[in-house]
Amino acid sequence: MPESSCAEKQVQAATIGGLARQAIASACAQAEAIAAPGEVHSAFDKAWNLRLLPGSLISVVQHDVGCGPLFVVLTPDDSAILHACRPERGVPVRVRAQVLMVQTDAGHWLRIDLGSASNWWTPKHVANAVPPARLAENLEHAAAWLYAQQLLGGLCSFAPGKAGKLGITPISRAGERALAALEGAWRAVDSGDVSAAVEHLLTLVGLGPGLTPSGDDMLVGWFGALSLAEASYGGGWPWLGELQRGLAEGSQAGRTTELSQQWLNAAFVGQVPQRLSDVLCSLLATGPDDKTQGERKLETALSELTKLGATSGVDALAGGWLALSALLKAKGALAV
Repeated sequence: MPESSCAEKQVQAATIGGLARQAIASACAQAEAIAAPGEVHSAFDKAWNLRLLPGSLISVVQHDVGCGPLFVVLTPDDSAILHACRPERGVPVRVRAQVLMVQTDAGHWLRIDLGSASNWWTPKHVANAVPPARLAENLEHAAAWLYAQQLLGGLCSFAPGKAGKLGITPISRAGERALAALEGAWRAVDSGDVSAAVEHLLTLVGLGPGLTPSGDDMLVGWFGALSLAEASYGGGWPWLGELQRGLAEGSQAGRTTELSQQWLNAAFVGQVPQRLSDVLCSLLATGPDDKTQGERKLETALSELTKLGATSGVDALAGGWLALSALLKAKGALAV
């Protein structure tokens, strides 16, 4: 797309995440009182991160990125605009009724029409969730597939442990701290000490480099898996709500990046990216009677998730995998 095509261009949003829609509505309501309510936080070829209000970020993404609670997903025909007209950090963003306006690198305004976009929310539960024995098999298959791909996260990888069984192993001292924190959190939950569990989990917030540090990505997967499992198995786990509230309060003290905090906040209410949700749902779903077909579906979802960010997909999967594995060991947690 030539640069001249950036001039006063209008594109269409295909899908808007539920939390992004709420953030846009809030910014729009304050637009009259604030001359320039937003700005570009950061911009990449496939995603522009927009700060609509202080502490309120959403992302405009290409269609192939998939849906997410904080995503405004462009139509396939309009997605190339993000690469062609990438804006500078800090340039203005304006919010109007059913329209986002972003000043592009060419100095013009790109209008993103939201009027015909559908809403997207993370699925809340899986109907007819698989029994624990099948879930264990699905987790083993996922670990084997990831090990075969030799994919590394920012803190850990899927590899044989000391006993030779495939699982999550740290690749650094930071990874060792992350796994120890998650294990400590689960022991604290098991003993009824939710406050101690919160303190363990807070050590992961901001752990690792990047716009979304690996420790945060692991927490997104961990809470995403627990939220889905609680609703799918009818758990009614009071401790989960306490953990979510504790982390939501404790993680706000500048422990991590502004963008990553948005994803943590979403995960604390059970909202995660579609690619992660697809994997978690595949792990929990009864699926087709043909086991081979079900495993292929899981592998497809795993492949898509691992393309999310440099290591974000693998890290989020590791967190979700560990959470579901812990539930399998918890007596009576997964009733079917």
